[in-house]
Amino acid sequence: MQTHTNPDSAHRQPQIAPDLAEALKTARAAEFRLEAEYFALDWESRLELAEELYALCDYLDDAQADVVARVAADLESELEDFSTWETRCDAAARVRAVIRSLEKEAAHV
Repeated sequence: MQTHTNPDSAHRQPQIAPDLAEALKTARAAEFRLEAEYFALDWESRLELAEELYALCDYLDDAQADVVARVAADLESELEDFSTWETRCDAAARVRAVIRSLEKEAAHV
């Protein structure tokens, strides 16, 4: 049985740079953890997530890194209450804005 595939189609699809793909993966995971009600953000989880977000900053432009670093700093701050839905949604929305920016970059590759 013969399938009708175009062998050149894989070459025409834009390839996302590995750094950009990893940044998107990390940002999406962080956004999910911030917004998932069942994912507890105890102190250790907050610090772990903040560390991941700081590492993500290495792959971002200055504006994106500034947004992500502020979310990470909020996670490290004892003054921020991540047990409230408003705080978590705000942080998730800021990360989601960076995700949209990264997705636009990936689309223009």
